[in-house]
Amino acid sequence: MKILKQAKKIRKSNCSLFLYKKLRGEPMSKPKWEDVKEKLVLVEGWARDGLTDEEIAKNLGIGKTAFYKYKKEHAKFANTLKRGKEVIDYEVENALLKRALGYEYTEVKVYLRYLRVI
Repeated sequence: MKILKQAKKIRKSNCSLFLYKKLRGEPMSKPKWEDVKEKLVLVEGWARDGLTDEEIAKNLGIGKTAFYKYKKEHAKFANTLKRGKEVIDYEVENALLKRALGYEYTEVKVYLRYLRVI
């Protein structure tokens, strides 16, 4: 409790953000490429799920600027994103094509009555 009071005083007095984070026990350094590199499988999955670049950056705990910097400087990161987004792009493309061509299907309704299929 004493530490939180000190942190609040520091925050109110406009002292350095460094001391404020130190007292609150928050991480002191920004995520580095090594931290992001370990999560490339997650990045590909998030891209496959249709998350935007900003949402992926938030999940990684980095800012948009750092995200685009890593994407520009590290080909492995850019290729991982591209691979993940290809899947969702094909799904969207196929859905649009079906809709444009007039996709037809037969609807089957199943009714449950007393937890038995009728």
